[in-house]
Amino acid sequence: MDNVIRLINDKKQMSNKGALLFLDMSSAYDNVIREKVYKIIENKKMLNENEMKLFKFIHSNIEIKVGGKSCKTSRGAPQGLGTSPLFWNIYLNSLLEELGIKNFKVFAYADDLVIFIQNTCEIDEAIRTCFTWAENHNMKFNEKKSGLIILNNKKFKNLSNIKNIPLVNDYRYLGYEINRKCNLVTFMK
Repeated sequence: MDNVIRLINDKKQMSNKGALLFLDMSSAYDNVIREKVYKIIENKKMLNENEMKLFKFIHSNIEIKVGGKSCKTSRGAPQGLGTSPLFWNIYLNSLLEELGIKNFKVFAYADDLVIFIQNTCEIDEAIRTCFTWAENHNMKFNEKKSGLIILNNKKFKNLSNIKNIPLVNDYRYLGYEINRKCNLVTFMK
């Protein structure tokens, strides 16, 4: 969250030029395709052979129980498993790299993304990049939990919801409410 606060403070000094795109992934940890993560780890040589065997063993022996019956799964990074955050970060990294190559400022916390948008063309590009990645990685964005805030910028006039992402005046993110004037208000539920 500190990075988002720094970005917002920087934008205040730059006359609030831009927009913030908040994207929330639906059931992200549940939909990770483990084989894709294994291939990434192997291609980038992140683990040696024995470490990789152990990593696969841990994740291949995960059972879920539904209605008293158990079955093994080939996808998902179960919450509570010590390696799940690492598993998710490896999976998400290709999206973050792609957005970085396109010069977007991006902040990710678990399955929540914040992307700083500088002009209207970038809105479509950021959304298209994220939705294409999601489609190729068995993910979906929860449009009802996502939002686009225009930061007091006339360049962004006459916009409506884009790709079902609602145009909002404020957004709650990691314990803060962020509004169009880049004000942060802490909130508690």
